[in-house]
Amino acid sequence: MRETNGPICYAPLEAQDVAPCWDCGADPIELVHLAEGRHKYAEFLVFDTAIILCDFCRVDFGSYTPGYFGQSHRVHPGKGMTFVRDVLNAQASKDKYCRNCQRRLAFLRFLASVSEGGVATE
Repeated sequence: MRETNGPICYAPLEAQDVAPCWDCGADPIELVHLAEGRHKYAEFLVFDTAIILCDFCRVDFGSYTPGYFGQSHRVHPGKGMTFVRDVLNAQASKDKYCRNCQRRLAFLRFLASVSEGGVATE
């Protein structure tokens, strides 16, 4: 975690505790949900790029417009999503967070990667 600025808006990043979901995991309530066991987490391939999502975000992922990911309007984020594996023994971890984008770094890397056609890593 060497980045000091986000890959999308270049605003300063801050380290914080996060839940496993790359989409909603930066929201502090998700740490409570994690402790209560409210969600299951899994890794998926979206646009041929790995992302970890909770069960709620997995269902909601199709509501993103393709343009948000730099994709053609004919490509739908929720369709073509491929299950890779369940995330077992999900735990909180540290990640950086962009207050401007309101996203954790793992999601911002994913977003930058699919917009550029690369591969995201956590």
